Amino acid sequence: MIAKVIPLRRLPRRFDFFIYAVRSRMTSRLKIGQLVIIPFQSEEIFGVVYRLEKTAVVRSKLLKEIEKIVYDEPLFSSTHLQFFSLMHFWCAASLSTIVSSSAPPLQKKKLTQIKLSSLTSSARPRAQVPRLETYVTRSDHARLLNQIISGNTLILVPQISLIDEVYHLLSDGNQTKSIIWHSELSIKEQFACWFSVRANEKKIVIGARGAVFLPFVSLDTIIVDYEQDQGHKHFDQIPRFHVKDAAQALAELFNSSLFFTSFSPSCESYFYARKRKWQSQFNEEKKLFTPNYRLPTIINLKNERQAGNRDPLAERLKERLISMSGDVFLFLNRLGFASAVICQDCGYRAICPSCQLSLIYHEEIRQLRCQRCYFSKSVPLMCKQCQSSSLKFFGIGTEQLEKFVKALFPTEIDIEFVRIDSETNPRGKKGKILHATLANKKRHIIIGTKMALAYVPWEKVETIVFVDFDSQLGVPEIFASEEIWHSIQEICFRQTNLSTFFIQTHSPTHLLLRSLAQPDLFYRTELNLRRSLGYSPYRYLARYSFGHLNQLAAKKEVERVFVNLSIALTEEKKNITLHVPSAMHPAYYRRKFWYTIIAQFNPDSWKEDLTWFNNIVPENWKIDPRPILLLSH
Repeated sequence: MIAKVIPLRRLPRRFDFFIYAVRSRMTSRLKIGQLVIIPFQSEEIFGVVYRLEKTAVVRSKLLKEIEKIVYDEPLFSSTHLQFFSLMHFWCAASLSTIVSSSAPPLQKKKLTQIKLSSLTSSARPRAQVPRLETYVTRSDHARLLNQIISGNTLILVPQISLIDEVYHLLSDGNQTKSIIWHSELSIKEQFACWFSVRANEKKIVIGARGAVFLPFVSLDTIIVDYEQDQGHKHFDQIPRFHVKDAAQALAELFNSSLFFTSFSPSCESYFYARKRKWQSQFNEEKKLFTPNYRLPTIINLKNERQAGNRDPLAERLKERLISMSGDVFLFLNRLGFASAVICQDCGYRAICPSCQLSLIYHEEIRQLRCQRCYFSKSVPLMCKQCQSSSLKFFGIGTEQLEKFVKALFPTEIDIEFVRIDSETNPRGKKGKILHATLANKKRHIIIGTKMALAYVPWEKVETIVFVDFDSQLGVPEIFASEEIWHSIQEICFRQTNLSTFFIQTHSPTHLLLRSLAQPDLFYRTELNLRRSLGYSPYRYLARYSFGHLNQLAAKKEVERVFVNLSIALTEEKKNITLHVPSAMHPAYYRRKFWYTIIAQFNPDSWKEDLTWFNNIVPENWKIDPRPILLLSH
């Protein structure tokens, strides 16, 4: 007998499994899904049995042998292995990488203390189509979650900071049945949590996107909460998957009920619900919901500039900050002190040598820094190009806004200024200190990016300001408008009746702002644009990127592959459409020149077509199914 074993190592795409001989004394014990110890190069490592075959093409004496069976019971069920195979095909990542991402922290001494229970699953009726549920208040959110939780339930959230929030929305009974999972757990905590799920000790798992790989014995209900959030996409390393794809695959394999829940549905979910492909609460007028929040107050910055006010805040807001006694939240989704350093004489701009992006000035550390690759250097005294001293900072970030607001108040006033962004990193011990700071009785003025939304004490906030609405509109990505829409909706959802929300803009008649009173207007307009371009949800998208040290070599390779792919599609898959290759933004990133090809798939057959297409794309390309960015890194 031979066994195909998946080594628990992150290996290149072509290495899925290796063939090993099975000793005669192991033949009756060996099962698919078991954890075994195998020789691998010059060491012994863990592996998972993927396939068993009674005959071998090559003689078994030419193969290395499995050294040991760790557990008689399989570590993973056949359902898990099917799921791993799907992720392997869709993400074009090796099975070894997928299963390694799914396995617990493996320590030989600790493994001897674990006894695996047998994997038994009862037959369930075929699950219905997914259902979209919306909520408009925190109490609605809590009521909905507790209502739809049934049996073994997986609740997926886009950010680690939201896990604790969701946990406290559950009833006392559901909290006692819950366990959490995320990447910041210690190795000891991950080990305990993983085997607790494998033993089916807890009925409810609340986790970030990595929780889809946990070894569920069965799954009755899957809830993708905050389903509109881009944090559900795992984009920064292999496997690049989207939680929505993974959740639907799990639901089909386990026959689970699948719910997508949100206070602000994504355009894709809105489309599927409106077209009755998903169950939903659409009313007879085909409206998803009517906002029950007070509309934000729009401040026209053109009038402020005409009146001579060049400050980051309108005059009425400065007066309000000084006169009001409650907490204040100033939302600005840009880091640092200034977003660019430009020479007034020749136009030179300080840029990152690797990414070709503007370097952001950080006053606290007196350095220019790239937010992509974290390259940093000291602030130049003279222009690098013309040696002029006329260098000037442009654009405002959270550091500069904090400095400006502090200057509005006398130093003796007892106010705490709190900045929350990725630079201050409010996680772990810092997060506990932050919560304690915001819980004290002092008045707080909070300046933060999107990261801050999960930490703001909304019940104490009286004034909320979206400081720079216009800058986010300039992002050259198809999903940028939807991202801004959800940011505004999240603030509206979280604010209390005691607070007032202001949005500063030079474009007070912009569609996004006009749609606040009638959300369906935004969705219909955005979907019409995507239909004309052939974007999601009308087509399933995947991004294929290639980088090279030499720009000409990168361009030639992308053009060559594009021609070959086009020929293959003409001969075999005419329902897949390719966009001509485009330079990415930035074109030069992490010391390589990057180009990308966007592929459009039929939404009804994308699973099979994506699997086929990925197999003909060269191994050294980056493959990103359902991307949240098309041209940017």
